[in-house]
Amino acid sequence: MAAFVAMCMFFAFDAMAQDDPFFIKKINRERFRGLAIIENQNRIFISATGICEDKECSIVMEVDTLGHIVWEKQLSWLDGTVNNIIADSDTLIISGNNNINYNEWLIHKMDMNSGDSISTMTINDSLFNFINRYNFGILKWNLKYAIYGVGVTKNTRSSLIYIVNPQSGIVDTVLNFNPTSSGFLSSLRYCEVDHNNNLVAFTAYDRSGGERSDIITKIDSNYNTLWQYQTIEDDTDTFPYGGILSDGRVVFNTSNLTFDRNKGSTLCLSPEGDEIWQTFLPEVPIALGRLPNNFFIDAQDNILQAGSYSNGIDNDYFINSSPWLFNRKENSDSLWSRVYYQEDPNWDIASITGSFLDLVRLQDGSIMAVGRMNNAFTEGRSILLARLDSVGCLTPNCPEVNNITEILTSNQDIHISNADLGIQLFPNPVHDVLHLRSTQEITHVQIIDIHGAVVLSEQQAKQIQLAQLPSGIYFARCSTEKGETTLKFVKE
Repeated sequence: MAAFVAMCMFFAFDAMAQDDPFFIKKINRERFRGLAIIENQNRIFISATGICEDKECSIVMEVDTLGHIVWEKQLSWLDGTVNNIIADSDTLIISGNNNINYNEWLIHKMDMNSGDSISTMTINDSLFNFINRYNFGILKWNLKYAIYGVGVTKNTRSSLIYIVNPQSGIVDTVLNFNPTSSGFLSSLRYCEVDHNNNLVAFTAYDRSGGERSDIITKIDSNYNTLWQYQTIEDDTDTFPYGGILSDGRVVFNTSNLTFDRNKGSTLCLSPEGDEIWQTFLPEVPIALGRLPNNFFIDAQDNILQAGSYSNGIDNDYFINSSPWLFNRKENSDSLWSRVYYQEDPNWDIASITGSFLDLVRLQDGSIMAVGRMNNAFTEGRSILLARLDSVGCLTPNCPEVNNITEILTSNQDIHISNADLGIQLFPNPVHDVLHLRSTQEITHVQIIDIHGAVVLSEQQAKQIQLAQLPSGIYFARCSTEKGETTLKFVKE
């Protein structure tokens, strides 16, 4: 069996001024929880849900590949959630609840280039007598919008999909998974459309006695249910997230994590709904909990998943919950898994913790992930944004495979940014020779291209010949005895 690999990284959050090609940054927005990220023609858009001036609200922003905010808009009247942002031509579509009347679902259109509002449609329901409805996402299906979530009555919680005309906002069809069964409690959290235009819905179902199962449902373009698959796990507290492989097979995380969260698993179904394989995360003594969130499946059918990681209080350094990414290929146990956290020298625990909630892979193979950061002592939550290389590294060529399971690395193995080392680059832009000026000795310089590849490396250099490099944007990573800093420059 191939080795399970984990790389735990400490990172500094004062690096917002850095233009490092790979980074983890904190965007200071208060009390945010639900986050979603999408990529459209190599542009990255984020929808974040939280509290604005003591009210539920949403923030939508575009960020570039270096983590800079291009534009940002606050929607003070819309309470969004995960999976609530899609791109439609040059328009962003945001779904959510009216934060004054939770029985109203909203679809809000924004200009992709400026973030300016275009229109808002209210999705009402006169067919069912729900006390409240909670929206969990939106996608495009059959040239219409499918907005989905949960409807709540006194005795039931029903999974709902509203098929909406994208121009008028008129509801064409309502798919109610369980309109009549008393005591039936289900939560539709995610939907995806396969290559044959069938919709696959991922639902958590609370059975009697407090037990929970996952239900995967495939619905054709005429809104007929083709099949349902139900797991048999009991007493769980997670929700199924999944995706669709290139040949139509469905993969999702099963929710048998409560009694042993060290054994989270992925289950694969055929296009006809038959179980093909189920594979578990390898048992790792140091990992107490690994809780998965959203999936992303790339063009090579690599299964990427975001989540959080905990190592247990009996370890030398206690990680209560920190952002975590892992990658699986088909049903193989061969995967990489990386944990990212910040050490607090005043405590024996990671005082700033969080979770990755969603991720995308960019055209160059790098990964953009978004999540939340929790301050354990102030109850605050900020937005966490990361760009990592194709195997989840912050620095090029970080360890990818080894025979040691779940190692927490030392400070010698990590990259810590330092924004104030007194280093200057000139001229900038530069044609042939880049000069370095510093108040202290520069021991090592790496020149890194926009894709994160190291293209030049020099020891104790005060100038670097760049004539052989093509024109473009580059980064100089300079090391001194006091730390490292990364500076951006342009090669003409």
